[in-house]
Amino acid sequence: MRGIRLSIKLPMLVVLSIFLMAIAGAVLTITIGRNALRARELAHNVESVQTYAGAISFYIANARSVLETTSGLPEIKDFASARFINPALFGLPASVDAPKRKIAALILKHSEVFEYIMLLRNEGLVYLLEPYDLQLKLSRHNLAFTAWYKKLMSTGQTIVSDLHISHATQRPTVIIATPVHDDAGKIIGIWAGALKLKELSEIGRGELGSETPFHYGYVTDNRGLVIAHQSNLKYVEEQTDFSSVPPVRAALSGQRGATQFIDPIEREEKLGAYLPLSGSEWAVVYVVPTTIAFAPMNDLAQNLALIAAGVVVILGLVSMGVVRKITKPLEKLTVGAEKIGAGNLTQRIEVRTGDELERLADEFNRMAASLSEKEAQLNEYTQQLEQKVQERTKGLQESEERFRIGATSASDLIWDWDIPSSRLDWFGDIDEILGYQPGEFPRTIDAWGEAIHGDDVPRVNATLGRHLKEGEAYYEEYRIKCKDGTYRYWTDRGTAMRDEKGEPYRMIGACSDITERKRAEEEIHKLNAELEQRVRDRTAQLEAANKELEAFSYSVSHDLRAPLRAIDGFSRVVLEDYTGKLDDEGKRYLNIIRSNTQKMGHLIDDLLAFSRLGRQEIRASGIDMGKLAKAVSEELKLAVPERKLKFTINTLIPAQGDQAMIRQVFVNLLSNAVKFTRPKDVSTIEVGGSSGENETIYYVKDKGVGFDMQYVNKLFGVFQRLHSSEEFEGTGVGLAIVQRIIHRHGGRVWAEGKVGEGATFYFSLPAK
Repeated sequence: MRGIRLSIKLPMLVVLSIFLMAIAGAVLTITIGRNALRARELAHNVESVQTYAGAISFYIANARSVLETTSGLPEIKDFASARFINPALFGLPASVDAPKRKIAALILKHSEVFEYIMLLRNEGLVYLLEPYDLQLKLSRHNLAFTAWYKKLMSTGQTIVSDLHISHATQRPTVIIATPVHDDAGKIIGIWAGALKLKELSEIGRGELGSETPFHYGYVTDNRGLVIAHQSNLKYVEEQTDFSSVPPVRAALSGQRGATQFIDPIEREEKLGAYLPLSGSEWAVVYVVPTTIAFAPMNDLAQNLALIAAGVVVILGLVSMGVVRKITKPLEKLTVGAEKIGAGNLTQRIEVRTGDELERLADEFNRMAASLSEKEAQLNEYTQQLEQKVQERTKGLQESEERFRIGATSASDLIWDWDIPSSRLDWFGDIDEILGYQPGEFPRTIDAWGEAIHGDDVPRVNATLGRHLKEGEAYYEEYRIKCKDGTYRYWTDRGTAMRDEKGEPYRMIGACSDITERKRAEEEIHKLNAELEQRVRDRTAQLEAANKELEAFSYSVSHDLRAPLRAIDGFSRVVLEDYTGKLDDEGKRYLNIIRSNTQKMGHLIDDLLAFSRLGRQEIRASGIDMGKLAKAVSEELKLAVPERKLKFTINTLIPAQGDQAMIRQVFVNLLSNAVKFTRPKDVSTIEVGGSSGENETIYYVKDKGVGFDMQYVNKLFGVFQRLHSSEEFEGTGVGLAIVQRIIHRHGGRVWAEGKVGEGATFYFSLPAK
């Protein structure tokens, strides 16, 4: 601001000061307010998640109690009506064993928590299902393959299943099942109910109002799939995976607490509380978006900005008026002072304001008169002073060097060692630091040496000796003993002063008590060692788990394939050896059996491939995506020579990834395109791509049968099929494998389609 007139500078400084104070106050207020709001919202979420978890637990406990209470009724335990079951039918007819259906109907009517009730025989066959119309829609009538059936039969206890697709309603559901025992305590059946997940999502919803709530809770199973959601039921209907959400991940690992996080599902910052649901492996989370939580502070920030701007404008105008009254006499003072400063001691300043400025002008005038008188005396003393200055120059130079060394070495303590007398003076609280009374610690070089830790003495003496003899820099770290016997860590540096012969006669230096730093370093070393051990232990555990999982997969593959090979082999033998004894219907049945065993074999292969993807190491390298897509398309042409296939492979941007895995992606997507364009005379398939901001996008487009976009979220789930196996072959695992491969590469997968007009499948990979 040099060169600016004071009449302008002062108002600017006043306005700037007020503005900076306003900004600082506003920032402090907003920061404190945001922290307070954050703490309040987190505390509210902690209370809410506990209340919500209690309500969910009560809901589940009530459902369990209903089933456990009724499972012991004589009517339920009586399986005599089983003799009326026709093996060709699915379960007990509606007209048989009315008491059981009556009990099931009463439970459905009065409990209001179950969508349907079913009774299974101990081998897993559905005995009956109420309502009866759902029994007729069952896709599978032997549920012995389900995880919840196996868990109940192995534990003999009531169980609550994870989220899965119901074989009666074809919608997501959770089963609560309890064993039915005979009088001897043997399990003779299973009494089970399917929860109404919509009603489960409505728990605690009433107090949130009819609009979409800003504060809401949700529940996931032990895989992270959403079971209940107060704000958006579609997450339940679509079996959305929330395992990547930080609070869900923490709750599933057994933790509870509150945090601020970025929700990867809804791409929004939120405040949330979480805990594992008591008595289950489920996670309960309660959240609020930060845009809602911090809304009051955002409004306050805008209001403060408007107020600050108004205050600055008003005070700026006022200060300009005040300054104008001050600057005129100040200008007179400035001009007069400049002349006096230039040596014109006859100059006088005329200011008549009756205040401090007038008194200041009078003082300037008296000063000028006094300076005129003293000027003559000053000339007289000048010669005398010059002589004294020469005499003291040498002493001052020595003193200046000593203080310069001390100043550059200054820290907690400064010391001065007079080498001939062995006196060691300390400048600082040496006694207080070492726990002595004032003046108690001896001021000698020997006392200092005796206080150094015995292990450090040889090293310190050697460094000090080299400095005194050879001039090598003196710097050491050592431990020094306190009065109570404990030790503190010091750093010490110093410089010797030498006479004309180069002999040291004095040494000055300083010490930085680094005890706390040393303790922190030791603690860090300890923590690092513990962390490294934990990493080693965890790595060993993961390696062992992977080996067990690999062995299990091999065992499952072997155990499942053996009976399939037997079924297929015996069916083929019957067809070959007894073909003359079988009618056409019998031959058709045997061919169906062989076809289904082959399909099951393909399904086992796909499931094992899907499970291995999570453990397979990614071997990244550069990939020519165009060359890879063309090679796969040529193989598919050879596989179906009778088909008219037209592939268009556009220029594709190279990618970085595991070439074998990305090849599988193209195989699955292009195979699907070939399959679903079968009804067309010519199958037209296009492969292309484009570059995004942080990713490269690729697509496979066909003009086949397409699909309804309302079911798009089911495409990438295991066993999720939008077409029957009679229309198009397949196991329902291929797109799930695609999604897992791309997710492991850090990319994403999605699709677009229209019934009868074709489909486009997209996947992205991180940009190189």
